[in-house]
Amino acid sequence: MIAVSRQTKHSRSGFTLIELLVVIAIIAVLIGLLLPAVQKVREAAARQVATSDLRQILSAAVRYHDQNRVYPSALAPLTAFGLSPQLASGVEDGYLFSVLTATPSTFVAQAAPAAPGKTGLDICTIDQTGHVGCAPSGPAVIAEKVMFLRIAALAAGAVSNLVLHSEAPAATEGEIKTYLARRSTVEEVFEGFDTNHDGIVTFSKIFNRGEPGREDSAGDVLSRFLVAVQSELELGAGNEHVASLPGVRRSTLPQRYCSQQSDDDEEEAPPCLIVPDPEARTR
Repeated sequence: MIAVSRQTKHSRSGFTLIELLVVIAIIAVLIGLLLPAVQKVREAAARQVATSDLRQILSAAVRYHDQNRVYPSALAPLTAFGLSPQLASGVEDGYLFSVLTATPSTFVAQAAPAAPGKTGLDICTIDQTGHVGCAPSGPAVIAEKVMFLRIAALAAGAVSNLVLHSEAPAATEGEIKTYLARRSTVEEVFEGFDTNHDGIVTFSKIFNRGEPGREDSAGDVLSRFLVAVQSELELGAGNEHVASLPGVRRSTLPQRYCSQQSDDDEEEAPPCLIVPDPEARTR
């Protein structure tokens, strides 16, 4: 993470202007760029893994059918035909698995997100021919929008706590937006989260900060915010393997977080919003 100075931690509970601006930049870039991007690859990976899991289920179901001349109506019996106990439990990789149809001639199994809009958007099915179909679920799409709205509200609360803190330095809206519009802001935030410098930021790296401290410093406000965001994302629901989730590279993100209207030679970038509008984020 980007370091937030604690050198004066024992002498005061306030923080410096640069500490304030750094934490606001982290929150803005995280909510406006990083989280939407990492969530998008999370959803794509979930769909791919769910499809692979459905193929494993079908493979075991075919062996079951060869022996019993009927497809299984449940997953549990398929452990005897090579299906892993975890997948046979119906909960794996952030998805819930079930058998929808089982007759002597037809078989349909389904994978649905354990936390719709969070561990995945798509509901996928596979039939006895091996055909897999995936499509976004309406309720999951709505749930994802609500999740990002709630995260934006958490961001607004965190920024308000920072700016309105009794010992916070005075910072104008213009100063904050100017800091956000710097060419180096996105790069600095990305590198701060890229703790092992492999050029990739993942959920594991974003939330690897530990528990917040007791003092009301800028760093502790950020830590509490991240804990709340992690809860909203429901990472790990449905036996989702968070450590295996893919991340994003710097090249996939915009060069600038935003641009000031006064900048004449800027590449295209949205106007500076201290707290990004989740409805305007690019999917």
